Amino acid sequence: REFSTRYWADLREAAFFMPWLTRRLVAIQHYTLLPLAFLIGRYNFYITSVVYAIRNRVYYDLLGMAIFWALFGSLLSFIAASPWLQIWFTLVSHWTVGILHVQLLINHLATNSFTAAEEDALEFFAFQVRTTRNIHSSPNSDWFHGGLQFQIEHHLFPQLPRHRLGLVKPAVQDICRRHGLRYESRPFFDAVRVTLENFEAIAAEVWSGNLAI
Repeated sequence: REFSTRYWADLREAAFFMPWLTRRLVAIQHYTLLPLAFLIGRYNFYITSVVYAIRNRVYYDLLGMAIFWALFGSLLSFIAASPWLQIWFTLVSHWTVGILHVQLLINHLATNSFTAAEEDALEFFAFQVRTTRNIHSSPNSDWFHGGLQFQIEHHLFPQLPRHRLGLVKPAVQDICRRHGLRYESRPFFDAVRVTLENFEAIAAEVWSGNLAI
């Protein structure tokens, strides 16, 4: 609610959709979040990466993506000769990694939001800790998360390899304890629940007219 009431004006200015369509999409967002994350999450990354590289003239990123697609296309030609099988392999392989996109969403959504001035006042460490959450995991589930379950540590040390993030977790928790910062970590499905409940609350505001779009 805090996010929706304080920052919606800024989001509205940057919206890609007409207000009437945005209103309807937001009103059902708690139903569409997970299906869309699984179905188009990977493709959304591709599109945003290309758009970012073009807008910012990061040509080596474009070169890297071109090499990736060339290698991926070569792999497909070895896997199956039929174009239909190649298409199905691409779709299914991208859908099955949808859990990573759900992971990224529940790591960041339904957390604290701050203005630029508030971010400066908090400073880097406190801001990163308060705007993301970790996901409880076990050795049996670590592989599915790809190291991103340590999202707080990832934000604090973005260049640290994912398989090393767990090693700095105790130090981060100790700093949080000493400075009175909440270190949020939840089980996967509990984080999904919190996120969907937050989305549903915002949708209810929009649908009832309490939040104008």
